[in-house]
Parts: sequence; structure tokens; C-alpha cells
Amino acid sequence: MKSVKVTEALSKYAGLDDKEKEIISNALNKVLNKSIIFSETDLSNLNETELETIESIMSGYILTRDYTPDIRDAYEKLKNKPLPSSVSFGPFSNNG
Repeated sequence: MKSVKVTEALSKYAGLDDKEKEIISNALNKVLNKSIIFSETDLSNLNETELETIESIMSGYILTRDYTPDIRDAYEKLKNKPLPSSVSFGPFSNNG
């Protein structure tokens, strides 16, 4: 199980560019209070909790990077359309 987490962490790390690797390394250094070196040997020396933290931080970063909505595109689509000017609360009728 531990070796799988190490392999997954190394795989995710390899998919990052240099700037992203620096961001992840800095975040992990702050959270874990130690310098993390992304090698199989060094990651294998970490405990399960530390590996889970590394995996969570990298997964969250990658998810945010890859699935951030394009606000500008959404704005452009609605730019010249009237937006709702009131909000209603109550039960939703599904007659149809």
C-alpha cells in the first residue's frame, strides 16, 4: 500500500512543470515542517499520514488547475443579456 502511494505521488509530481513543483514543494514544507524530496527512497521513508497529506495537496492542486471554470467566457456569453433582478424563495413546482 505504501509503495503504491509513493508511486502515485511520484507520477503526479512528474506531471507538474517546474513552477508547479516549486509551489507544491513550498506548500508541503510548510505543512509537514520538513523538506520533501521527491524520490522513491525519500518518499518511502515517510509515514502513511505524511504520504496521504502529500497526495491530498497534489490532487487538490491538480484538480483546481485542471477544472477552474473560465469566468471570462461565461461573462462574455451573458454580457448583453438581462440578468434576473429578483430572487424568489419557496417550493419548486414540477408541473410539466
